[in-house]
Parts: sequence; C-alpha cells; structure tokens
Amino acid sequence: MMMCHRKLFVLRDFKSWILPTRPTRRKELNGGEELTATGGEGMVVKPLEFVAKGRKGLVQPAVKVRGREYLRIIYGPEYSFPRTCCG
Repeated sequence: MMMCHRKLFVLRDFKSWILPTRPTRRKELNGGEELTATGGEGMVVKPLEFVAKGRKGLVQPAVKVRGREYLRIIYGPEYSFPRTCCG
C-alpha cells in the first residue's frame, strides 16, 4: 500500500540580510537570539549564492544556529551552568 503525503514541501519564514559591517552582523544575530528566547528552535544562516567563495576558497554552505534552551535539552542541564557554557 502506497502512502500519499499531501505536504511534501513546507513553506518556512525567511529573512535576507546584507551584512557588510560587524555592527550590522551583531544586530541581525541578536534577532536570532530573540527568536530562540521566545521558544524558536534556531535558524540556518546561508550565503546568498548557491556556491559561495571567500578569500580562502569555498565557504561552508550553511550554519545552523541553536538557542540556549535547545542545547540544554540536547546536552543536558549542565550545559547552561556557568563553568560549562560560554554565556
């Protein structure tokens, strides 16, 4: 018996940023911290180009950014203790 899935693709929210300066990057990444502080799981940061190149060659295609609470669930309650966490 073959199962049919009605929603093969799910539309997700996205934002497009141009991050030319360090203060701009910090501002936008703070938005990601706000997202995870309100219960969001995290975000994926990708370059706009499909195959991006930097000064040293190819750039990592994506970085998954997770919130403190998500990491605490994955790594255990000790994750958020001051001596084991950077924050």
